Amino acid sequence: MDTVAVSVCIPAYRKPDQLIRLLESLLLQRFSNYEVIVSDDSPDNSVRIICEQYQHKLPLQYFHNQPALGSPENWNNAIRKAKGKWIKLMHDDDAFATPDSLGALYALTSGGADFVFSGYNVVEETSIRSSHHIAPSWVEKLNQDPRLLLSNNVIGHPSVTMHLNNGRLWYDKRMKWMVDIDFYVRCMQQGSFNYSTEPLINIGHHEAQITRSVFLDKKVVVPENMLLLHKLGEELLGNVQIYDYYWRLLRNYNIGSETELQQLSPVAVPEKIKKMLKFQRMFPQWLLKIGPVSKVLMVLSRMLNR
Repeated sequence: MDTVAVSVCIPAYRKPDQLIRLLESLLLQRFSNYEVIVSDDSPDNSVRIICEQYQHKLPLQYFHNQPALGSPENWNNAIRKAKGKWIKLMHDDDAFATPDSLGALYALTSGGADFVFSGYNVVEETSIRSSHHIAPSWVEKLNQDPRLLLSNNVIGHPSVTMHLNNGRLWYDKRMKWMVDIDFYVRCMQQGSFNYSTEPLINIGHHEAQITRSVFLDKKVVVPENMLLLHKLGEELLGNVQIYDYYWRLLRNYNIGSETELQQLSPVAVPEKIKKMLKFQRMFPQWLLKIGPVSKVLMVLSRMLNR
């Protein structure tokens, strides 16, 4: 049997209608050297029924998880089952935007990249709400230091990416909110990347809504940001963009004390973060929420926190 080029890995959960849209977009792909792995966390058989209907149309393997693995372990499970040289994770809310999408992503690997990604559309039903792609200035930044992605996820959702199946890269199951950024940084640290600004993937608007709802949860966002800083290295706070990012994190979630922050953090809070918080607490919250004032105070804090 010929080697499979791409494993399209679909972690599924109880969204049969969206899954049909994704599988239909796969049927349209002109690039044909792929397999489909569905790892299903659903408590019912709704996803299984759909997969059985498509198994004679697609090279599809279905796996049901009992008990459910949850995110992102369900993603990892699909990747573990994959035999392709490349992993193309696709959430069941998403779909390929054109018949040439998978082929275009695969073409990006020809120059020796280990990690590739594209632009994307945010789609509601059949309407495109917005389109996004990385700016050239950010490509330069990520080539210099991939960790800067922490301050701004300019790549996007996991469905816009594809990575080499080397058996060494897994999504960190301790994370939900920062799990994609953590994974992208590790991919880029281990090898080169390539990209296309073309919107090759359609991201379901529903998925974007879930992302926004998680953003409001202090008990998810703050701990994961502290963990990721610990993983990437506290010296990263020397970069003004990263320093500003954590300044805004403390401000936006109104962290009231070092004790509260340490209770939220799964790792020891760095001294620079403690000093940053102490400086913030000198000013009322309403003042910190005035953008230009907050920016000036952030710069002053950074000067005093060297």
